[in-house]
Amino acid sequence: MVEMIGNLTPRELRQNRFALLLFVTSQLVPIFVMINIRFMLADTYVSARVDPLVGGLLPTLLLLIAGVVAWGAVPAVKTGTAARVKSRLLLAGVIGVIGFITQIWPLFSHAYDALSPFGEVHLVSVGVGGFYTLLALIVLWSVGVRLGKGSPLRAHYWGVEATAWMFSLNAVGWLALYIALFWL
Repeated sequence: MVEMIGNLTPRELRQNRFALLLFVTSQLVPIFVMINIRFMLADTYVSARVDPLVGGLLPTLLLLIAGVVAWGAVPAVKTGTAARVKSRLLLAGVIGVIGFITQIWPLFSHAYDALSPFGEVHLVSVGVGGFYTLLALIVLWSVGVRLGKGSPLRAHYWGVEATAWMFSLNAVGWLALYIALFWL
């Protein structure tokens, strides 16, 4: 007999993972297009007034930590410890929101010319990265709401794993943007 994970057979789970990875990979295309545009428009210029800590390193670290914390909820679903799953997702959400705020902070407080080639690329890149972080937070929130309705925990295995994938791939995408915007 085939063991079910949540409401899914192992084959259906593999199909869902492939579909999610295909979707997220397709969403990484705009991020890498932004990196290419940065090199075409801004060349190697990085404004001396840009703050690489607040607008770059801090949100990168926070999003990576949120992804690791979200992955901590996946094994807890298998063991059936609902309190641990909820606490991990809540902690990932709090860290993710703080990361989102520090990520979009340059949209409101930039000290450089927004109409310069670097300014345009930087602000659009920050906006795209913030948009995808907001999507990951919405996915996390929706899984948290479904978990709070009291249905069996194993039925939500795929939702928790998909949330961890979304956070991880969002963090990797933002890490690539951070490197391209501040260090290349």
